[in-house]
Amino acid sequence: MRGKLKKKGKGNLSRKAQKLTDEDEELLWQSGELGMHSPQSLLNTVWYFNGLLFCFRGNDEHSQLMLNDLELLSDPVLGEYVQFREKSTKTRQSGENDNRKGFIPRMYSNKENPDRCPVAAYKLYISKRPSLMFHEDARFYLQPKSLKNVECKVWFTSQSIGINTLQKMMPRMAQIAGLNGRFTNHSVRATSISRLSDAGVPTTIIAQHSGHKNTNSINNYTVASKNQQRANCTILLKNQNDENQPPHCTQPKQKQVQHTKATGGLFGHALISGGTFNVNVVSNGYINTTANTPSDNDLNAILVDLFQNDF
Repeated sequence: MRGKLKKKGKGNLSRKAQKLTDEDEELLWQSGELGMHSPQSLLNTVWYFNGLLFCFRGNDEHSQLMLNDLELLSDPVLGEYVQFREKSTKTRQSGENDNRKGFIPRMYSNKENPDRCPVAAYKLYISKRPSLMFHEDARFYLQPKSLKNVECKVWFTSQSIGINTLQKMMPRMAQIAGLNGRFTNHSVRATSISRLSDAGVPTTIIAQHSGHKNTNSINNYTVASKNQQRANCTILLKNQNDENQPPHCTQPKQKQVQHTKATGGLFGHALISGGTFNVNVVSNGYINTTANTPSDNDLNAILVDLFQNDF
């Protein structure tokens, strides 16, 4: 039956959830589906930020989220942030760390655009909860009230949102905002991973952020964006002077290095004449969440040890 449908051109549509483009996200804000101006828009916004910045799984982690799982903290340098403390659940039993994240995830204030700040949305959401819903077992997501006056102190009821409603959060927002394509709750997680990958964040860090055990799983989310496809076309057509090509198409200029003789380290007494040096830290494709991620200072120390010279 399935084969017959495909021969007729039916049944070939992809059921894969689409990731959100920058234009899609902007439509969500412009349509009012995201924002902080009403109970429903505020609920949508904290749900969206939790999925995007904590890389939540589409349904499970949202439906199991408790109020005490999130904590508002402050750093003297980086400012306010909300921290997610992952707990054991039915899908993540105590002692089974395969799906745990490699670090405690945080979402920081958006100082460049306060109207779209995840910390501001979280603080407003907490302030609009009823006083009865601050107990230890309180669910995070509460039913929004239908208010004519948004100046009301309480925007949410004492009733938690059911799993069926949570499962339809992204599809409902996409339909109202007029997005084209198939969007599910998983679209937000896919967007989170894809944006980090497109920005050049190391796969090991992305996997720690998402909770993937195998870094190869990240490749399933890597799809060429429109800018990347344009860059590929420019390269293939050899249009090196294309003024319309995205910025990342331009080949970086190689730093000119004078002949320098290293005096120690791994390349001691070697004559080095420019070139590009890559230092790779490889861990056989799997994430060891107990291992420390090398910091910038660590990598700088490696380079100093390798060359023992300032180029």
